[in-house]
Amino acid sequence: MPYGYLGLSSTKPRRKIATAHSGSAMSPPLNPELRRQVITIYKELLNLGKDYPQGFDYFRPRLHRAFMANAHLEDAEQIRQGIARAEFVRKEIEALYYLKRYRALRKRYDGA
Repeated sequence: MPYGYLGLSSTKPRRKIATAHSGSAMSPPLNPELRRQVITIYKELLNLGKDYPQGFDYFRPRLHRAFMANAHLEDAEQIRQGIARAEFVRKEIEALYYLKRYRALRKRYDGA
């Protein structure tokens, strides 16, 4: 049946994406604690990206690309290294924001 009634231009069916619940032969699910840590740091970085100097529209796709580049990792140690790298990036972004605020305040009060 064509998909025109759904507003889709293609007549070929969409490819089914294997999920953990689809019964396909996938690797066992990620350690729940590591998964929680990855999601938490991703959300924290997204929240920090709202104030990014070049804008959220610049920040979000790059963050997403960086996380998706490591989505294939299954080894717990490699995932921990990725989390540590993300924590480092979070600290660097926070330092950038503090420096920007400091410079703005200094410029405001030293110039008076």
